[in-house]
Amino acid sequence: MSGGTFKSDDDQLKTPMSKPTDAIERLITLFTPTSQPLDTTATAGKIAMQDNQQNMLVILLIKGEIDIFRNVDNLLFANASGPCIFGMQGTAFRFDVYQFRASKDSELRVLTQKEALSLMIENNALNDLVIFQSYFSDYQAHRDNLLINKSTYEIICSFLYELERVPMPQRLKISVANYILERSNLARSGVMKILADLRTGEYVDIQNGNLMSILRKLPKVY
Repeated sequence: MSGGTFKSDDDQLKTPMSKPTDAIERLITLFTPTSQPLDTTATAGKIAMQDNQQNMLVILLIKGEIDIFRNVDNLLFANASGPCIFGMQGTAFRFDVYQFRASKDSELRVLTQKEALSLMIENNALNDLVIFQSYFSDYQAHRDNLLINKSTYEIICSFLYELERVPMPQRLKISVANYILERSNLARSGVMKILADLRTGEYVDIQNGNLMSILRKLPKVY
């Protein structure tokens, strides 16, 4: 990468599929009568994905947010807002790799994975499960593709496009630099230099550290 010189204006990296909200809400409606409220106040928002009998748990995020961190480096892998469901995919291994932390205002409910699977079989809801699982798999593939074998500039551009899709009221509370740094292992100096160059080139409108808008398609090469 050469400092401050942008080249080309080709297609950007593809983004993940849209969240299948209808399927998620149908599953939550199905699970809710069997589930119990989950209070994470005592654990500072941290969510256990197994109960005391080592049963896998399914977490229903009714409202609020859950941040998902990789345990190995505390990298913020993803942020999910309600409605959403966790614990339907993978084994205990997956949930040893990641740590789940709920926001203070989150409304959570919990049931065992075995209970959830029984309810889906009894109520012919496996199609909604497939739709939901496909979304999760695609999102994980997108996140891996975003970070693996990508240049610093490519990673920053992908996160800028991702952040632009966040509703403005929420976006105004987010530092664009921190949003990128928390989700990557990039150096702060490099991130700040590229953001400054994009502002100078009038590609992005960043005010008081917040992304107001992407003014035009970001160049493919920096």
